[in-house]
Amino acid sequence: MNRLLIAALGAAFAATAAAQTSTTDADTKAKQEMVNKATQTKGEGVKAAEGSGAAAKTKHTKKALPDKAAKQDAMKGVTESAGKGANVTAAEGSAKAAKDTSPRKPPPKPKGLEQPELKKAATP
Repeated sequence: MNRLLIAALGAAFAATAAAQTSTTDADTKAKQEMVNKATQTKGEGVKAAEGSGAAAKTKHTKKALPDKAAKQDAMKGVTESAGKGANVTAAEGSAKAAKDTSPRKPPPKPKGLEQPELKKAATP
């Protein structure tokens, strides 16, 4: 009886070991190639650092605007938006909304409120 138990346990261990080592070489090679390709590509941090380096090189270069009038037009938009406060901008938006006379779409009504089960559940 003891020999039978020992043989059964040995067979169970052998089957478990065989099941764990049944990976194919093709799967292993494919996984290794995937890992190699992933490690050889540049990460997001490296790409961002390269972009920052390129931006730093052009930081103090003058902008190419053709003449003085173009420069004035470019600055005009900046000073108009910066000169207005938040309240002035909000008031202009409110005035524009008040002038809008386009027809309004009525809000949708919920469906199924006339069902007797819902009326019964709604009453206390």
